[in-house]
Amino acid sequence: MLLQPIADVVSCFFVYFLTGRHPEVSWNDSGLLSLGDEGKYACVARNSVGGDIKYTMVEVEHQKPFINGMKGESSTKLLGVSYQTALMDCRVEGKPVPKIWWITPYGLSLTTPYLGGRFQVHQNGSLELRGVRKTDEGRYTCLAKNHLGETSLSVELQVASLAEKPSFAVPNIEILPIKQDGSGISLKCPARGKPNPELSWLLPNGTMLTPGLRLQRFIHHLLNGTLQIFNPVANDKGVYRCIARNMAGQAEKRYALEAGRKPVIRGYTGMYLH
Repeated sequence: MLLQPIADVVSCFFVYFLTGRHPEVSWNDSGLLSLGDEGKYACVARNSVGGDIKYTMVEVEHQKPFINGMKGESSTKLLGVSYQTALMDCRVEGKPVPKIWWITPYGLSLTTPYLGGRFQVHQNGSLELRGVRKTDEGRYTCLAKNHLGETSLSVELQVASLAEKPSFAVPNIEILPIKQDGSGISLKCPARGKPNPELSWLLPNGTMLTPGLRLQRFIHHLLNGTLQIFNPVANDKGVYRCIARNMAGQAEKRYALEAGRKPVIRGYTGMYLH
């Protein structure tokens, strides 16, 4: 029996015996047909008198190749990390079984299966690249072909440096005075990490300032992440937190602003000169 790879139904015929009782009919499989559904199926009919069974062979019609469940040409992007392994999926289906091979950015052809150097093409068509380097960036193309046609998948590989969690070279908390003369205050956020961290400031009242945002007398500079406070007053006291985040984690630096007071001399009793 030859079926299209869709939700076709395999008929199961049965006859009534003299008892007139309706038999129970069941199939041992159901659902959408794919190449993996090919094989021998059994139709079983039972009632109180007995049962019968009928076998049929199911074979899916020949079809053009398709990759990762998609027909026609397709493309995707993959971000790899330096010195780690990148896996490019190319799960191919088709009948007859398609020929699968990869073309690297510099023209090297890798058949299935393949093992050599840092490359390995698995039996299912996926390409594994070990010890990824910056020079490995580019377009990798998976091709699949049988006598009915061919298709392809393009994978644009980008390589990032090994990620490093944000950190600060200076102590993570500093205490600064708010001067009574209204002098402006600049709070720096010298975070380092790979890739470069994204910075945000959390004010004492819980307000979050993203880069480039200005709120009344507060401005978070876009280029260097510095928080500038114009004409600070005593009510601006509290803990200011700079939060640095990237794909490897986060860290923070805190500034505690305290209201400054002019000096006071205590315990003066006077002095007598002769």
